[in-house]
Amino acid sequence: MTLEYAGVKKLMTDEIRSSAHMETGLIYMGIEKPMIVGDNKGTADEFSKIKSKFGHITAYMTSYAGNITYSTDDTTLRKDFAAVEADKELAGLHVRGLKQPIEEAIFIDQNGKKILGSVFSIANQRRCYHCHGESEPILGQLVMKLDVTNAWTAMENQLLRSSIMGAVGLLALIAFTVLAIRHFLIRRISRLVANAGQVAAGNLAVEFDQQGKDELATLSTDIGKMVAQLKDKLGFSEGVLNGIAAPCLIIGADKKILWLNQHLCDLLEKTAKPQSFLGLTSGKFLWNDENRETTAVRAVLHRKKFVAERELPTEKGNLRYVTVTATPFFDMDNTLMGSVTFWNDITEIRKNQRQIEKNGAMVARVAENAGEIATHLAHISDQLLERIGHTSEGTANQQNRIRETATAIEAMNASIVDVARNAGDASGNADQARQRAQSGQKITDQSIEAIADVRKHTTTMSTGLHDLGSKAQDVGKILGIISDIADQTNLLALNAAIEAARAGEAGRGFAVVADEVRKLAEKTMQATMEVSSAVKGIQDSAQSNIALMDETDASVQQGVELVTQAGEALQEIVTQVMQTADMIGIIATTAEKQSAASEEINGNIGTVDSIALDISNAMTELGATAREVAQMAADLRETIASMSNGNGNGHSGS
Repeated sequence: MTLEYAGVKKLMTDEIRSSAHMETGLIYMGIEKPMIVGDNKGTADEFSKIKSKFGHITAYMTSYAGNITYSTDDTTLRKDFAAVEADKELAGLHVRGLKQPIEEAIFIDQNGKKILGSVFSIANQRRCYHCHGESEPILGQLVMKLDVTNAWTAMENQLLRSSIMGAVGLLALIAFTVLAIRHFLIRRISRLVANAGQVAAGNLAVEFDQQGKDELATLSTDIGKMVAQLKDKLGFSEGVLNGIAAPCLIIGADKKILWLNQHLCDLLEKTAKPQSFLGLTSGKFLWNDENRETTAVRAVLHRKKFVAERELPTEKGNLRYVTVTATPFFDMDNTLMGSVTFWNDITEIRKNQRQIEKNGAMVARVAENAGEIATHLAHISDQLLERIGHTSEGTANQQNRIRETATAIEAMNASIVDVARNAGDASGNADQARQRAQSGQKITDQSIEAIADVRKHTTTMSTGLHDLGSKAQDVGKILGIISDIADQTNLLALNAAIEAARAGEAGRGFAVVADEVRKLAEKTMQATMEVSSAVKGIQDSAQSNIALMDETDASVQQGVELVTQAGEALQEIVTQVMQTADMIGIIATTAEKQSAASEEINGNIGTVDSIALDISNAMTELGATAREVAQMAADLRETIASMSNGNGNGHSGS
């Protein structure tokens, strides 16, 4: 509309300008004739005619210097046109026309009228040389001011009428177009906008079912497809979020909570629903501190992943050990949207770690006690070996004395036989028999004392072996405790390994420690089994030695009784020998009795010698057993030392 108005106005102004230019040309033709011939009066008369016939025209003829030489307004004669003309644009056009030939016209507003001012340069021609010479290329100019107010007003009125009619037509066209658009487009667009508004409000079940094949129907179909894809992606995202089995928190770029799950509330023992915490800062949610910088906030600020381990207080005052992993996330334009944070509860792992450390210390203490017991056992074994050595020496001396006694008794028996055979010589030999009997009694007394010493040593050895058996039982109990602790440690290490496996990457280091603790526990159990086997061997050997010592004690007791009987018999022999002088008459009978008694004594002495030999052999075996006990005690010390060293290494690694 505006362009059309401007076009019509230009057309009409061009028409006015053309008419004015034609009129200017006709006027110039009228004044040219007298001016060419130098007729000043005729030229002035022509300007007077213009003034009288054309009241709407004001005409000026200027010289090449801009001085008015002819004018329809006599008051302006001999004045500069630039000083007379108030309109600067027309005055400027006049100045330019003195320098170069121009034929131009402009519209100006002057005194409430529309004036068409035209400047027509008068070039110096050959026919003008006789008056003006050849020096000036421009002799002057004809300036005319035409009052075109009426034509201009008529034009504007016509334009106004045309504009009004055009506006009315345009309004009618617009109204029709609006009705048509409203009927064919607005209603469908409104429905499309309403559906889009429902989608924006969160209702993704809206159907975009525009009928037709136009662009609007295509747009509706495309929006429907876009909403369907959006629904699928939102459903997928919602499903992924709801399917997260670990405690999780999502904050936006403004550091406010966008989403969190029930697992996180359960971890922190929050009683409120997760939705009630949306919009809070993570510092307010976790620490009740609005401005606290959390790992999630650091991931947003630094735009990179952060992993940390924290101790978090719960709402009920409990303490949770967690590993925190915060990762920033960006949209498709790489614009930061926020961060996703996962928590992994490692409280049980830390508790198990402390329990394992405590059990390791307990194993070390038990191993230290077992080492002390093994040392004491070795000391007892050394004492036992020393006593067995003394007993073996006493037994060897006893055997020698018993053999001497047997030899003496055999000699005595031969003497008695000689007495029986040589009754006549009994008196002479009685004194010799008495001496030998006294010697036999002394040997018998010595045998009794030696056997008594053997019994004393065997009693001491029996007491030591009983003490050894008791200590071995104590070691067995301690080893049972060590085995139970090792078994419990193995179980705790297995649980720690399972928890570390659940912790994933954050628990891998602790899984290695737990595996080493488990291996240490298995090694401890194996060492405990070996020590238990050794202690069992010690216990069995101790029981065998105790039984053997009991039998030895009984045999020694029997030997004492026999030797005592032999001593009593020898005492009777001495008495009888002393009475030999008075009892020569019954020498034969007494000799026979003495021979029988001598044979019996000889047999008893043989028995005592056999018992002494058995005691010697038993002492030898007991010495070997004691050395085995000492070796087992040394092995026990080495095993406990190895176990202590292994336990120390495992403890320092945890």
